[in-house]
Amino acid sequence: MQYFTKKDIEQLFDYNEFIPYLQNFYTKKITTPQRTHLEVNEEKKGVMLIMPSWGHEKYMGVKLVNVFPENRHHPSIQGVYTLMSRETGDVLGLFDGLTLTCKRTAAVSALAGKLLAKGKRKRMLMIGTGNLSGELIKAHHTIHQFDNIGIWGRDLEKAKKKALELKMAGLPVTHVIDKDACANMADLISTATSAKEALLHGEGLKNGVYVDLVGSYLKESREADDQVLHGAKLYVDTFSAMEESGDMLIPMRKGVITREDVLGDIVGLSSRETEETHGESEKLVFKSVGFAASDLACGGYLYERREVVS
Repeated sequence: MQYFTKKDIEQLFDYNEFIPYLQNFYTKKITTPQRTHLEVNEEKKGVMLIMPSWGHEKYMGVKLVNVFPENRHHPSIQGVYTLMSRETGDVLGLFDGLTLTCKRTAAVSALAGKLLAKGKRKRMLMIGTGNLSGELIKAHHTIHQFDNIGIWGRDLEKAKKKALELKMAGLPVTHVIDKDACANMADLISTATSAKEALLHGEGLKNGVYVDLVGSYLKESREADDQVLHGAKLYVDTFSAMEESGDMLIPMRKGVITREDVLGDIVGLSSRETEETHGESEKLVFKSVGFAASDLACGGYLYERREVVS
């Protein structure tokens, strides 16, 4: 059995390789039961997720992840991923759960952007400064090669620090102060926060904007207001998003959107079973909550990469 640390994953992982690997992976027959969602600490809103998946020719796996959004001095997402042989049941590898989750989540968003947000996208706005923000910027930039990327956070110093870190890595990132003004100029907006109330407002967004909603995984939490979703072409990573996230549930309760407005999931898009029918001026929204098939793809990819480079 091998152990993959954060450093190992960082060294092995490449978005240019993994995004097409992920698209191909989604075309295979994969069994992904609905994840087990356990509320383990009511005071701190702590949640434990148990996420199994199998069906790939070689692999099966399960992720155990703890999400504690109130954490201030510890990561809000922690866990471990276990990759196993589907032929023998042998444990092949244990992976740092936070790093694997951030990489695969960003890759899913970038793949959806590749399949849906076609044409030149010059400006990106990242709302959020946590672990996912840098990965989402890197992944989307791999596809779109933006001229300008702005990052906004409720803590300005964190936004400045993250922008500097990414700029030093060669990305065209600056921190922004006026979130709404930058959102109205952006071609692609990605959100990854623990916000309970909407931070992204639909009024004034550009025609044809692509919105990537990542952060909300609770039924009463949302990152985007009703206007963002109203009239948009809606897609999800998994149809479970309609039951799990307030970004979908709240506007559905209010009649702003319906289940029929959700046109497809990432598996259907990847296999071309879902037809993308939208014009260049139409607003596109992709909502992800994460599902175990993506973890299985990432674990298998990293295991195979280490075999190649060893």
